[in-house]
Amino acid sequence: MATQTAPNFTQNSDFSLTPDHKRQFWDEYAQEGVMMHDILSELEGPVGSDKIIYRKDDTSKGKGQQINITVESELVGDGVQGATAQLGAEEKEGLSTYSLTVDQKREGVAVDALLESWRGAKRKAGLTDKLIRWMANEKQVDALKNLLRNGAYTTTGKANNLLWCGGGSADTSLRPSNVLDTNAFRLMQQKATSLGLQPTNLSRDENPRNGIFKMLFICPTDGLAGLDMDGGWNNSFLMAHGRENGADKGNPLFTGSYAKDYKGILPLELRVARHDNPSKGAIGSPLQPQALLRTATTNFTTTTILTFGGSGGTGTSIKWTKFFPGYDYLFFSSQTASADSTTYYLKIKDMPGATNAGKFEVCSYIGTANDGNQITVTRGSLTDGVSTSPDGIHDANALVVPCTFDGTEYVHGLCLGRGALLRGYGEWRERIAFEKYDYGEVSGSNISAIYGQTPCQRLDGVFKNFVVLRIAANNT
Repeated sequence: MATQTAPNFTQNSDFSLTPDHKRQFWDEYAQEGVMMHDILSELEGPVGSDKIIYRKDDTSKGKGQQINITVESELVGDGVQGATAQLGAEEKEGLSTYSLTVDQKREGVAVDALLESWRGAKRKAGLTDKLIRWMANEKQVDALKNLLRNGAYTTTGKANNLLWCGGGSADTSLRPSNVLDTNAFRLMQQKATSLGLQPTNLSRDENPRNGIFKMLFICPTDGLAGLDMDGGWNNSFLMAHGRENGADKGNPLFTGSYAKDYKGILPLELRVARHDNPSKGAIGSPLQPQALLRTATTNFTTTTILTFGGSGGTGTSIKWTKFFPGYDYLFFSSQTASADSTTYYLKIKDMPGATNAGKFEVCSYIGTANDGNQITVTRGSLTDGVSTSPDGIHDANALVVPCTFDGTEYVHGLCLGRGALLRGYGEWRERIAFEKYDYGEVSGSNISAIYGQTPCQRLDGVFKNFVVLRIAANNT
């Protein structure tokens, strides 16, 4: 990934620049950094453009206020023929106006004077980069959660936007063998066509004549893995690219890239890297929820409260399971909570190297039983594949992932077209602030942004510009 160069403030320039100038430089630095780390930011364009995200800025709007975004529909009427009068027979233009609520999100970090003097300006830039990466991730998470909630967990979304690998129509049909393959791309293309999804311009060239118009399929690595073993996918590469010793030595089969479309859909790998501090925040992604068990389970009891964060996890406020189905993820602070009575399933997996390596257990839970910090589960007939007498014992740090009722693990992929998401920015986009307190012994840095996001709908209420694909995958 590309890197940024921090603003270079020398001592002389520090004296010549006003505080407003410095803030402007740091804000621009933050905005460029967030765009660099949020894979969706490069997909933004003005309302009505050929980009995946329609963006509108309204600097008059503060946190908790609404930005109105109007999206036009195509003309589809019969028109008139011959000498028939046009006056009075015009088609009324279809307009959808969305009231998008923007809210402020922020994060801060503080260091004591000893550490500040040890690293100086480099430390200041380094901490700012950490805040930038945090904001980029938050914005990306909000977008993915928005699309998933509306496309996979609402009645309308389940009926119109959700597909299952293998061609089934419910989780009961998803089997471990239903991994991603070329047939799934055909299913997505058919569904996209029925919804009216339009390809997006993936080129940096804004001129439509020079654009590269495809649908974009964002998917975690574990979800894309099935393509590596799919004959139809591999043959399409061999036919479209040179061989290893031919003129084109960059064949994706040999480079490990997925940089080729199939049925007009281009895969984009979302690398879900597990961060090194699982006791402080959620791991995984909205497309691939994961959590680490906090304490070992000691026996098999029907109802169990599972706690998370790994063996070092503490507290009741950290949202370790905010990516899991059922959690009432709020996109702005004044949003009304909504109860979820749907039954979901998760799997506890003891990983290689653990005392109980190879064991697994499938549990069920009601959506409202996931408060983001812990999940109250119902444990059924335990089958762990290792012991002849299942005992319900699992190690601390066991991996917990979503699954179907029979234990088939899954992740999600998103097929996106133009206007899949609306994104509004309020009073400011990204802003950096610095502060000293405790008589100068502690220095703090803060990043904040005022924004909101929501999917785009057809006039009949159907979300037309994205498809959600549920894929059988072995979470690692």
